[in-house]
Amino acid sequence: MSETTAPVPAEAAPVVQTAAKVPQSYVRTLTDGGNQLQFIATVKKDGSVNSYVVHRINGPDGKLVKSERGGTVSYPDLASAKVAIESGVKSAVKGGWSERKGGGGGFKARPDAFSLSNLPKPNKSK
Repeated sequence: MSETTAPVPAEAAPVVQTAAKVPQSYVRTLTDGGNQLQFIATVKKDGSVNSYVVHRINGPDGKLVKSERGGTVSYPDLASAKVAIESGVKSAVKGGWSERKGGGGGFKARPDAFSLSNLPKPNKSK
């Protein structure tokens, strides 16, 4: 008589908890219809934050003519940089700049050309 043994279940892989992603930058973009004013904060390797403003000047055809950078300031963390950027955005809006319209552009999906219940017919050419 041979002995049969029940299969031994494989050990379950340990569940690894990953920390939530910490943002490494913060950007606010304002426009005056053609030109842009962009407030940018980036986190450095040591955890401190550099903040600066970029002014993009466009010509009458909409192409970039000149880009200027200024207002560079360092902060101990991203939270304090965000507070300072929001203050700068408020003063820029009072000065005539406006919030950029839209959700950042990017990919806009076209509507479906067909549905699952109405699939296209194959070509019968050989």
